[in-house]
Amino acid sequence: MVAICYRLHCYATMQAEKGFDMMDSTRSHESELCRELSELDEQLGNIDAQIHSLNAQRQLLLQRKNEIEKLITRRKVEKESALGIWDSDKFDWIQECRLALHSIFKLDEFRSLQRAVINAVLSKKDCLVVMSTGSGKSLCYQLPAVVMKGIVLVVSPLVAFVEDQLHQLNKLGIDAAALNQWTPKN
Repeated sequence: MVAICYRLHCYATMQAEKGFDMMDSTRSHESELCRELSELDEQLGNIDAQIHSLNAQRQLLLQRKNEIEKLITRRKVEKESALGIWDSDKFDWIQECRLALHSIFKLDEFRSLQRAVINAVLSKKDCLVVMSTGSGKSLCYQLPAVVMKGIVLVVSPLVAFVEDQLHQLNKLGIDAAALNQWTPKN
């Protein structure tokens, strides 16, 4: 745009040299237009810089959004696949587990996570289960012990809990015993 002002100025100068003097008001108006044109160029340049900066910021935000969406999806898939593998009726022993659930433990259905834990235990996989009080953790090791028909060792730091578990298992007709500080050494 500066080039246009320069051309207009040059044209005006050439006309003046040829004897065609332009009026002072025309020159003043022309000068004002050149100044306004320069200001507009500066404003447009600032806007272009802002647009460039905003586009760069937008790209960074889109990248971060994409990373977060992928992370959420990956974690959801991991959670579903980890739980989904175990929380199914596709294992050979599940019918025997359901039979024991109904006939021995007198329960209609597994609670949340119980079937997945029981399947992992019966698959002889190491597993760690953290569940709240009253959520059915005991069944997660008691039912596999009944289905496996062997010796199952359960370690518990609470003697009162062990005694309560023994009482409940004996009421259900399941042989169980405890070893603790009061057990005779013979």
